[in-house]
Parts: sequence; structure tokens; C-alpha cells
Amino acid sequence: MGRREEHKARTRQQLIDTGLRQFRERGFDATRVQDIVDAVGVSQATFFNYFPTKQAILEAQSAYTAELYDALLRHELDREEASVPARLEQITKVLAAYLESDAETSTLLVSRTQLFFGQRADPDRAHHSHDLMARLFAEGQARGEIDALADPDQLAELYAATFMLTVTNWLTGWWGATTQTLGDRLLAALRVFLHGALAPGADRPG
Repeated sequence: MGRREEHKARTRQQLIDTGLRQFRERGFDATRVQDIVDAVGVSQATFFNYFPTKQAILEAQSAYTAELYDALLRHELDREEASVPARLEQITKVLAAYLESDAETSTLLVSRTQLFFGQRADPDRAHHSHDLMARLFAEGQARGEIDALADPDQLAELYAATFMLTVTNWLTGWWGATTQTLGDRLLAALRVFLHGALAPGADRPG
């Protein structure tokens, strides 16, 4: 990367970081593009060279979060020495820690972007992430760790649905005040997902 490209990348990241900070401090609706450029020390024209709107800052952060998720899935797919359930637990813990570390920004991403429903915004990325997770479940089936009768594509879909709804409810306070961390709630959901809700010895349908 040349010096000019490095400067452009640095300026873009400054606009993102400053915009997110302003959104946290002022609120998204109350933050103006002028507030962001004043804090960075650039003109509005410079801002619009990088982003068409302040919403685009959130979209850029959403895309970055999706990239991190892909990287995490690829890393765990390569970690063949660990069981698939252990890797699913690690994925869940890392994602929970990341989202909880800046809950205000995470809430903005969940409520104002397609972070969790990116198939409409970026279908290729959404399908790629799904395929990686399905591969992990298929590996678990081959190792005898995951029910071999289940469809790995559906398992990936169900994991994503469980994860997305649990995160959304926790971030937006759907359950009201709680002392339970996001990580604890997600790991509890993962346990139900992996082991089922039926009591031992209960009759199974079908």
C-alpha cells in the first residue's frame, strides 16, 4: 500500500472511530456530519468522499464485524484438535465478548443495520458464513459428536437464529433489567441447542 492509500485508509478509519464515539456520546439521531468532521479536523467534502451519509459509518462497522465473524469461523474450522462442541462454545464466547465490550455500538449495529440479516445487504457474505458453519457441523457429524441425522445446513441456520435473537434481546433490553452477561445467556442457549430441551428418559416425538 502506497503512502497516499495509507493516508486515505487512516482518514477513513478516523471518521469511523470518531463517528461511533459521537453516536455513543450524543446519540445517533443527534449527531451531525458536521460534529464528526469538526472532531476529526476535516471538511464535510472530505467526509462525503468516504461516506454518503452518517448511516454509512454504521454500515462500514457492520461489514467489519461480519469480516471478523468469518475470520473466527475459519480459525475454528482449522482447530481440528478440539471437538466441534468445544469450538462452537469458543465461537460463542468470542462473539459475546466482542459484542458486549461495546454494547452501545453493538446495539446500534443490531437496530440500525443489517448485521444479523445481511442476506439482504450482502448475500454472498451471508451465504459464505453459513457455509462455514455448516461445514463445522458436518465435521462434528463425521466425528460422531453431532447427530448424524440432522441436516448440517439446518443446524447452521438454527445456531444463527438462536444466536441472533438472544443477542438482540439482550442488547435491546427485551427481558428488562438483568445481571446476566451476554456470554452467560448465549452459552445457556448453546447448551439447550446442543442437548435439547427434553428431560432424560422423556419420550421423543416422531
